[in-house]
Amino acid sequence: MIAGRIVATLQPLRMLLPAAVLLLAGCGATSPTQTSAVVTPPVTVAVSPASVNLTVGGATRAFSATVANSSDTAVTWQVNGVAGGDAAVGTISASGLYISPAAMPSSPSVTISAVSVADAAASGSAAITLTQSAATVTVAVAPAVATVQAGAGTQAFAATVSNATNTAVTWQVNGVTGGNATLGTISTGGLYTAPSAVPAQPTVTIAAISAADPTAIGNATVTIVGSAVSVSISPTTSTVAVGTGQQAFTATVHNASSNTVSWEVNGVVGGNASVGTISTAGQYTAPKTAPSSATVTVTAVAAADTTKSASATVTLTVSAPTIGGVPSPSSLVGRVYDFIPVASDPNGRSLSFSVAGRPAWASFNAATGELTGTPAAADVGTAQVTITVSNGLALSSLTFTLAVVSSAPGTATVSWVPPTTRTDGTSLTNLAAYRVYFGTDPNKLLNTVDITNSTVTVSVVPNLTSGTWYFAATAIDANGVESAYSNIASKTI
Repeated sequence: MIAGRIVATLQPLRMLLPAAVLLLAGCGATSPTQTSAVVTPPVTVAVSPASVNLTVGGATRAFSATVANSSDTAVTWQVNGVAGGDAAVGTISASGLYISPAAMPSSPSVTISAVSVADAAASGSAAITLTQSAATVTVAVAPAVATVQAGAGTQAFAATVSNATNTAVTWQVNGVTGGNATLGTISTGGLYTAPSAVPAQPTVTIAAISAADPTAIGNATVTIVGSAVSVSISPTTSTVAVGTGQQAFTATVHNASSNTVSWEVNGVVGGNASVGTISTAGQYTAPKTAPSSATVTVTAVAAADTTKSASATVTLTVSAPTIGGVPSPSSLVGRVYDFIPVASDPNGRSLSFSVAGRPAWASFNAATGELTGTPAAADVGTAQVTITVSNGLALSSLTFTLAVVSSAPGTATVSWVPPTTRTDGTSLTNLAAYRVYFGTDPNKLLNTVDITNSTVTVSVVPNLTSGTWYFAATAIDANGVESAYSNIASKTI
């Protein structure tokens, strides 16, 4: 018989039991020997908080895990059984920070699990109920960027409040409600008024703060600039005659230390012969001849800021040509009528003529303005005739009444001394006749009267209409050779 003591080693149990004592009896033993075994409690995991409500869209919540009955307190985190979670149900970091998904999953209930690293069968959990997030109040300010001139500049701003029934805002300038004299002020309606001078920091921030949610703020920036350079010119319009006309212009540069300007004519510094010239002092001189356009532009450009200028319009006028002469107011039937006006242009431009009211029996020369013809008995009557002369840019006219008559009361007695020698000094022995020339133009004596008796030295010219008539006589020998005009005499009827 063997006598002794045996100690049994027991594996840890999954439930807590009282320590067992196993008594063994051996042969020859006078009393039993008592032995005991210690049972280790199971690992447990608890998660805190046990339940939370979170909104979707990135809301976060930190969870902690407490591991009992193990020296290794590490855990791994799961969301709905997925290690670390995913985009659909949310994610959880190794430290237990849960981030809700961007959108609501199929079920709003999500389970967070912490699994013991020491015993994968040991875990704890927490419940998350996901809800939709409330719309965020936002404020937008328009315009977002503006530039305002110091001294008098203003800018209206508008604030749009979203996701709130109360759309009222409070306006600030650089954090100051309503602004101030240094930064500029802003009204309750959003009208910003710049300060009188540019501040040390010329850019300020306009803020619109939501009355419904003061954390909702919309911003805009304003750059404050100094008074802009500007130019004024005097006079702004002028009329100058081509060839001789001049006009003095003055320019004033505002908001600049220098009043210096450069002068241009039609964009050409100083101008030129075609459009006129202008001095550095602003004295404009018209061109000698008219340009293609009747107007030119005189411009003063500021030296302080060459983007700033002022302009004046100059209208160039051309001196009209002159036209004159004394046309005979009547013409006798069968007698040549001739009138050439006297016309000239002060600038030497070429002239052309036109006529209105021309009688059918008369012809007209557009190059000279001559009106000439011989009326017949059927042409007796009165016409209103206007001869107009043009230099291409301006016109002048001469209007007169021309009557065709069958008889006239005026007469002129023309007498002469018979010639006795020829122009070469030889004797004139075969004088046969005389011819009297007459007309209303001393340079064009178009009417004639022949005297076939060489002994006659006087002729009466009848039927002379009113006006001044000019006369000359010639001598004709038997061979038909005619002398030159005598001196020209005249008579006014």
